[in-house]
Amino acid sequence: MNKSSKTSRISLPSGYAPLLADLKARVRAAQVRAVLSVNREMVLLYWNIGREILRCQRDEGWGAKVVERLAKDLRAEFPEMHGFSRANLLSMRAFAEAYIDEAIVQQLVGQLPWGHNILLLAKVKNAEHGSANANARYRKKFTAADVAASAMVADPLRLMDVCATSDGGAALVISSLAYAKRIGKAGAPRIAAISTVTPTFPSAIVEMPDLANDSAVTGAPQAFRAALPRRAYEEAGIGPKDVSLAEVYDLSTALELDWIEDLQLCERGRAAALTREGATRIGGRIPVNPSGGLACFGEAVPAQALAQVCELTWQLRGQAGERQVQGARVGITANQGLFGHGSSVIVRCA
Repeated sequence: MNKSSKTSRISLPSGYAPLLADLKARVRAAQVRAVLSVNREMVLLYWNIGREILRCQRDEGWGAKVVERLAKDLRAEFPEMHGFSRANLLSMRAFAEAYIDEAIVQQLVGQLPWGHNILLLAKVKNAEHGSANANARYRKKFTAADVAASAMVADPLRLMDVCATSDGGAALVISSLAYAKRIGKAGAPRIAAISTVTPTFPSAIVEMPDLANDSAVTGAPQAFRAALPRRAYEEAGIGPKDVSLAEVYDLSTALELDWIEDLQLCERGRAAALTREGATRIGGRIPVNPSGGLACFGEAVPAQALAQVCELTWQLRGQAGERQVQGARVGITANQGLFGHGSSVIVRCA
């Protein structure tokens, strides 16, 4: 008889089972505390690195090349760590800029994974944009600490990461080019493409509950969301590099990052870095949701799809006021509802 068989036949005292259950619970709790402690220290480290980069850029005139060299030297010294890319150092800088108070970082933000701290920046950005939009339902600015302190909905998304439900209305007046010329509006922004795509079978990934076509008809797997802008680019005869700004369906902060990649405004996996770097803010390389998005309007399908086109039109006319994206020539929208309803519209200057 082997040793394990003998052990299994030992007569255990009555208090053994509850003691074992208690010890298991303690071990699991200790594991959670250990992970949180490591995460807190890492986030604090990233904040301090970001603060030093901010200081050196302000006081010593550090440029992009110096940050790139710093990233290279840190990676060489700590090859086992994966957080010292140039993009992540710039993310640390943006993180430190968003959180001035170290106490908040230690007490609140340090409890969140690094990735969720990036989602907070998307909410803060949209709230700032929407605060300057007279049509927005919610015009309050939020700090990253406000978002981090809101109730958990579905980890890692918190209440302030998710848009409200809403009612609303929007209207457009569209004419032929001939009529626009006749009334002296030949230079008005033009609808360059309208893409409406429904899911097909098989779907490449699970994106939202949808109704696909007959499963007996097989084809190459594809992502529903990514197909929307692809068709729009084809119809308009342009590419993602031609886009000046985008209005996307930010049902949550995470979904905004997904749309940035689906619109091909950056490579897959780069949306978080783009957000951290401030590229999606007004004044950045590719502003996303200068209207404030659903974060400031709430979700009101399908009025939101028309409202996105209205925002692009005002931007291309130069009539967006404080929200104006300078030099805007081409804008794209992305909108989605349940069961495979979606659209992408491209508006461009004449």
